[in-house]
Amino acid sequence: MQNILADKNWQCAFVNWRLKHFQQKWESVLRSEMLKNK
Repeated sequence: MQNILADKNWQCAFVNWRLKHFQQKWESVLRSEMLKNK
């Protein structure tokens, strides 16, 4: 049971990390697009 919980926590942390990473990439893309359109 302990292992399953630890695995779930790890998966959540990994998903959160991926989302944060994706968000940062997306924000920098949007920023550069906005600068281009000025």
